[in-house]
Amino acid sequence: MSEDRILTTISFLAKYAQQQREHYFAAGRPLNASDRTTMQPFFSAALLSRVRIVEMAGRQIEEPPFYPEARARGVQLPQVNHMSSITFVDALVFTEGVKIRDLFHALVHATQFEIFGLAGYIDLYVRAFFKVNRTILVPLEAHAFELDTRFSANSADIFSVEGEVWRWIREGRYGLRSHAGTVTQS
Repeated sequence: MSEDRILTTISFLAKYAQQQREHYFAAGRPLNASDRTTMQPFFSAALLSRVRIVEMAGRQIEEPPFYPEARARGVQLPQVNHMSSITFVDALVFTEGVKIRDLFHALVHATQFEIFGLAGYIDLYVRAFFKVNRTILVPLEAHAFELDTRFSANSADIFSVEGEVWRWIREGRYGLRSHAGTVTQS
C-alpha cells in the first residue's frame, strides 16, 4: 500500500469520523446514573460527563460514502455497517441497545480518542489495519477487547483505563509512528 493511498484513506476517514461525531453527538443522551456509577472507577469523570449515547434500535450504521471507491481500488476497510457499536470520538453509537460490556469497550475507544486526538487515532487505526488486515488485530481494538474482557471477568478489579492506555504508549504497543512525540501525558 502506497503512502499516498494511506494518507488519502486517513483523510477521508478522519473527515467522515468528525462528521459522524457531530451528527450523533447532537442526537445523543448523557450516560444514565446507573451506567455512570458502574463506569466511574475506570474512567475520568470528565469523559463520563462528556460522552453521548445513541441507540439505533436495530438500525445499522451506514457505510461511509467513500467505501465503494476504496473497494474499487482494492482497499478493504472495516465493515462499520455490521458493528454492534462504534465510537466517534465522544459519541457512542449502539445498534442493538447498550450492553454494559459494549459500553465499556466504547468508552475505552473514547479514552483513546481523548489521548491521541481524532487525527492521531485515525492515523494509528488505518496504518495498523493496512498491516494486519483484520480489525481485531489493530492494537487500538485489541487493547479495547483486552480491557473489556478484564472488566467483564471481574468488575471489582478496579483499574484506570487512561492509565492502561498510557502504559501501552510507553511500551510501544500501539505502534506509534511519526506523531509519537506529539502524544504527551498530562
